[in-house]
Order: sequence, then structure tokens, then C-alpha cells
Amino acid sequence: MSYSLLLIEPKRPTRSLLDTLNGKSYRVVTISSVDELCLRLRARLPDAIVIGVVQPSVDPAMVNAALADINVSIPCVLVIDGAAALPPDGSNAGMTVCSRSNLPPTLDAVLKESPLVRVGSIALDTKKNTLWAHGTLHHLTPKLSALMKLFIQNEGKIVYRATIMRKIWKTEYMGDTRTLDVHVRWLREKLEMNPSRPQILLTVRGAGYRLIAPDA
Repeated sequence: MSYSLLLIEPKRPTRSLLDTLNGKSYRVVTISSVDELCLRLRARLPDAIVIGVVQPSVDPAMVNAALADINVSIPCVLVIDGAAALPPDGSNAGMTVCSRSNLPPTLDAVLKESPLVRVGSIALDTKKNTLWAHGTLHHLTPKLSALMKLFIQNEGKIVYRATIMRKIWKTEYMGDTRTLDVHVRWLREKLEMNPSRPQILLTVRGAGYRLIAPDA
């Protein structure tokens, strides 16, 4: 699986963290300021953020503020090199701290435990039950969140109605699935540019539904 990372470090770093991340299953976009971070977050959410060097234009408090503004649980890793110290004011609260040499295994662990699941440009925060789609944040009920997670985890595959009823509604009864139909319509209202002509969450007649990853 390929993960999307935002790497924050100076434009001309003494030693870029890209060297450490090379060869790993990451798609890395490098930025150098919190202003750039805010623009990127509005366009497409990454799977994780890595702060390479704390600097005047990028301090942990500013990154945390940007993340709080979009209200999505994106993991953030702060890399401390050598004798570099943690911010004394505790502004790195909620971030995972590691050394350069320990960055790859730290990222693997953080991503494994992340509440964020993604497909294309869509991201679901399973901790906050929020859905990020087309630059808009939507608050979901627990049932809608669980249904969306099931579709994302099976992207490109048919998710059969019987499977959905068993996993989400904990029932084998198929006599009335109108509740499922209503929940799918609610998701389409958030995912689709035109919910009446879906391009992302498709109906497979006589079977169930299939989620197609949208472009960024």
C-alpha cells in the first residue's frame, strides 16, 4: 500500500528527510511553510505529516492549529535530530516524536494505528466520524461512518447487500433493506457532484454497491 505524506522542511535543508524516506512505499510532497500546509490540506488530505525541522515559519503549534481548523485526525511526526530539543512550551502535543534513523518504523506504526482511511481524494476519520470530500467536511452518524469505511476498505469491489446488512446492521434478514438504501443516498449526497447520477458510489443491480476512487 502506498501512503501519501506531507514533508515540512526548509527549501534547502542541510540534509533532507527524503533521503531517509527513499525506497519506502510513500508518495511524498515537500513543503516549507504552514501557509503551504493549509493550502495542501484544503486540496487533498495526506495520510500523515512529517515535520523535519522546527523553524520560524513552521512550529508545532502552527501545524496543530492548521489540523484543528480542518478537524481531521491526521497523524503528525516530529523528527528531532541529534542535540535538537523539543519545543519547551509543549506545542508539539499530540505529535509523535522520533529520530531521523527511526523515522520509517515510526511512520509505519503511526499509519497502522491511524483513524484516517482514504480512497483517492476522499478521507474518512473513523475516530471523529467525519468525511472529507471535495474540500468539504461532513459529520457522519456512527452507522454512516461504518458503512463508508466498509466501502473504502473494498474500493473497486462489489460489496453485497447481504454483507452490508450483516456487518453494519448485524442481521441476516433481507426482507426490507430500505434503511440501507437511505444511508447510501445520504452518503451520495456528500460524495457525488450529482447524487442522482453517481460516479463514485455505484449501484450494482441485483448485488450491492461498488465504490470507485475519485481523482484528486
